Amino acid sequence: MFDPWLRYEDLVMNPEEVMAKISKVLSYDFKVLDRWNAESVHHPVFKHERHELLKNGAISRSRIGIWKISDKTLSLETHKTAKLMGY
Repeated sequence: MFDPWLRYEDLVMNPEEVMAKISKVLSYDFKVLDRWNAESVHHPVFKHERHELLKNGAISRSRIGIWKISDKTLSLETHKTAKLMGY
C-alpha cells in the first residue's frame, strides 16, 4: 500500500524511490532527473525567490528544515498536518 503523505525531505533525499512509488500508484512511469539543463527552465517558473534553485540544474537539499528557522507564522491547520506527517 502507498503512504499518501509526500514529504519534501523524502523527495529531495530519495527522488527515485519516492517517484517509483508515485509511478506505481498512478500507473505512469515518471523519469527522475537529478540534473537538468538549467537554461531549459522557462522564466515564468521563477515566481518566488526559492524557485531560483531551479537554475542550479540539480536537486537541492538546501531548503530542508528551512521552516524551522523561518519567521513565517504557520496556521493551526498546517501545525496539525505537520504533526500527522511526523514533524
